Amino acid sequence: MKKLYMKLFVSLFLFCAVCFTAEAYYYIDGIYYNLYNDNKTASVTYKSQYNTQNQYAYQGYVTIPSKVIYQGTEYSVTSIGEQAFSYCGELKSVTIPNSVISIGDKAFEACGKLASVTIGNQVKNIGEQAFSFCRKLTSVIIPDKVTNISDYTFDNCSGLTMVDIPNSVTSIGQSAFRRCTGLTSVTIPNSVTNVGNYAFYECTGLTSVTIGNGVTSIGNSAFLDCTGLTSVTIPNSVTSIGNSAFEGCKGLTSVTIPNSVTSINQRVFYGCTGLTSVTIPNNVTNIYERAFYGCTNLTSVKIPDNLIGCQEGAFNYNLKLLINSGTKGLLTLWRNNYVPYDIVTNERLNKPSLSLKRTQTTHTISCPYYYDEYTYTLNNQPLSEGEWVFTNLWPETEYNYNLVVSLDNAKYSETKMFKTDDIYPRVSKISSTASSLTIQGRYNSGDAQVTETWLTIAGSDIDGQTATLTGLNPGNYEAYFSIRVANGPYPKVFTSKKTTISTETLSLVTQQPKVISAGNVIVAAKSNLDDAEENVGFEWRRTDWTDDFASNSGTAYLYEGTMEGYIRNLYTEKLWKYRPFYTSASGRTYYGEWVGIDPTNTSYFEPTVHTYSTIEVQGNTAAVRGYAMRGTDNISRQGFMYWPQGASYVGRRDAPSVPSNAMTIEATGTVMEAKLTGLAYNTTYSYVAFATTSEGETFYGDERQFTTDIDMSGIEEVEMSSDAATPETWYDLHGRRLSEPRHGINILRMSDGSSRKIFVP
Repeated sequence: MKKLYMKLFVSLFLFCAVCFTAEAYYYIDGIYYNLYNDNKTASVTYKSQYNTQNQYAYQGYVTIPSKVIYQGTEYSVTSIGEQAFSYCGELKSVTIPNSVISIGDKAFEACGKLASVTIGNQVKNIGEQAFSFCRKLTSVIIPDKVTNISDYTFDNCSGLTMVDIPNSVTSIGQSAFRRCTGLTSVTIPNSVTNVGNYAFYECTGLTSVTIGNGVTSIGNSAFLDCTGLTSVTIPNSVTSIGNSAFEGCKGLTSVTIPNSVTSINQRVFYGCTGLTSVTIPNNVTNIYERAFYGCTNLTSVKIPDNLIGCQEGAFNYNLKLLINSGTKGLLTLWRNNYVPYDIVTNERLNKPSLSLKRTQTTHTISCPYYYDEYTYTLNNQPLSEGEWVFTNLWPETEYNYNLVVSLDNAKYSETKMFKTDDIYPRVSKISSTASSLTIQGRYNSGDAQVTETWLTIAGSDIDGQTATLTGLNPGNYEAYFSIRVANGPYPKVFTSKKTTISTETLSLVTQQPKVISAGNVIVAAKSNLDDAEENVGFEWRRTDWTDDFASNSGTAYLYEGTMEGYIRNLYTEKLWKYRPFYTSASGRTYYGEWVGIDPTNTSYFEPTVHTYSTIEVQGNTAAVRGYAMRGTDNISRQGFMYWPQGASYVGRRDAPSVPSNAMTIEATGTVMEAKLTGLAYNTTYSYVAFATTSEGETFYGDERQFTTDIDMSGIEEVEMSSDAATPETWYDLHGRRLSEPRHGINILRMSDGSSRKIFVP
C-alpha cells in the first residue's frame, strides 16, 4: 500500500514539473516571457502574478525582439499577453516587432507616460482595454491586418490626436475611443459596418467625422457629448442610429440623415443647440422620445408623410413642424399633440376636434376641421363632412364619444365627454306663513318628455308642480322636486338638490276684547297663520280659578291673519281672561299671552265683514267665500253681491262702489260660501261679502274680482302658422286659466279673440 502511494506522488510531481517548464515566465534581456516548447513561441508577460504589485517592471524605452533564445532554444515572439505592461507608470515607448500577431487585453492599460507605440504590421488582434488610460499617447497606426477595434481599446487616451483606422477593420467596439479628448478628426473606413456603443463618447475635441459607406449601424451614445463636432454626414448604408448617438453635440450645425434610416431613436440629437435645420427623410416612420428635444435653434423641420410614430417630447413644442396635408404623418403629429403646418401654404393644420350642439335629449356633433383624404367615424358610425345626431338621450347625462380619423393603418383618435342639457329641477318658496308653505317645482324641460312631476316636503309626496301645506309647525322643512322623463332606454327620475324651506316665526298677539253686551264678548288676536287653518281658537277662564279647573275653549275664524271668536254668557260677577291658540297637524299647540275681560264693560261694535280672495272658477261658475261676525246688533241677512265689469253703473247710496243692480246671493255661517252660476263666459266679475244688521244697516267686505273661463264649445284644433295672432292667455281643458302652458293639450286664447287647442310636448 505504501509503495503504491509513493509511485502516484512521483508521477504527479513529474507531470506538474513538465507543465511548469512549458509555460513558466522567464526573464530574458530585461523582458519577461512565457515560453511554449510545443511550437517554440514566446509571449511577453510580467513577473508577478499580480502585475499591479510590480508596476515598474518595465520602464523607459522598450523594444521587443522578434526572437529570443533560452538554453539554446530559439523562440519566436508572437504575442503580448494580457496585462503585460499594465500600470507600468514609467514606460515611455514600446516597439512591437512584426513577428507579433496578437496584443492581449489590458496589455498597456494605465501606462500613464507611454507616448509612442510602434505596432508591427502583422498584428491581427488588439485586445480589450489594450491601451486604455494611456493619456500621453499621441498617435497610433493600427496595422492593416486588424479586423476589430475591441471594446475600450483606447478608452481615455486623452492625448491621442491622430488615429489611422485601416480598411481591414470591420467594427469599432464599445467605448473604443471614449474620452479621447485630443482627437480632432476621425475617418471611419468603408470596411467598418458597426460603430459600437459609446465608441467616441465625450471626444470633445472632435470637430469632424467621416463615416464610411459600409457602416450600417451607429451604436447608442456613439458620439454623445462630442461638443466640438460641427457637421456629420451619415451615409446611405446606415440603417440604425442608436439612442443618444449625437446627444449633447452642441457645436453640430448640420446633419444629413440618409433615406436608409427608418427610425430616429431616443435622444439621438437631444440638446444639439447648434442645429438650425434638419431634413428627416421620407423613409423614417418613427421618431422616438426627445429625439430632437432641446434643439433650441431649430425653427422648422420637415416631417415625413409616412411617419406613423412620434412620441411626445420628440421635438420642442414651439418648433414649427412642416408636413403635407392628408398624410399619415399628419395623423401622427395630431396624435402626439403637436401643432403641424402645411408645407406648401404654411398654414396651421388644426386637428379634427368634436364640437357640440345639445338639448336635453340630443347631441348634434360636428367636426369643424375636416380633411377629405381621411376616413371619419364617431362611436363606429361613419361620417362624410357634416354632423352626427344622437337622439333619445337622457337629460343631465354624460356621454362619451370617440372620434377616429384614419388613413390606411394610421389613425388619430379623440375621446370627449359631452353632457346633455340640464332639466335642472329646483324648488322655490312662493309664499309662507307661520303655519303654511306654498312651494313650486321648476324645471327646464326643453325637448325632454316629462311624464310626471311631484314635490316631496315634510316626508310626503305631492303630485304636480305646486303644493300648499297647512297645519305646519313653525320651522324648517326639507323639500325636493322630482321629474320623471320618458327619454332614454327607460323612464328616469331627476330630483332636485335638497332645499330648506322655512315657515315664518309664529306670532300670536292677543287683542283687547269687544264686550258687545253683558257677558257676550268678541275676542281677537293678530297672527301670521294661514287663513285656511281650522285648528285655531281661544281658551278662557276666570281669573280666580286655580290650575285644578280646566279652561274653556272655542274655535276661531281667520281673515288675513286676524283671529276672531265669540264668547257668550260669561258670568258677569267675575273677571275673566283669554288667550289665542294654534294646534298644528302634528298635535303641537302654541299659545298667545293672556288678556283680561271685564264682561260688564260693554260698548257698541259694528259687525265685521270680509271678502276672501280664495275662489275657484270653472267655466261660467265661481265659488266664493266671505266672513261675517256680528257686532252689538244681530245680523239679519248676509251673503254676496256680484256684478260684471263694464256693465252700466249706478252706485248704491250705502256703498257707492257697488252698483244698484248688483246681483245678490245669500249665505249663512260666520264663514260663508256660495256658488255663483249662470255667469257670462270670459268675463271679469266683481263681488263683495255683505251683512245687514237687525237695525237695517248693511256692512260690506273688500271688493274682489274673478274672470270666468272661455266657452269651450266649438274650439277646434288649429296648427299655428307664422302669421298667427299673438298668444294671450292659456287654459287647461277644464277652462282654468294657466300661468304658463303645461304638458299635453292646452287652450290658447289669441290676441284677435280666437281660441285654439295646442299640444305642448
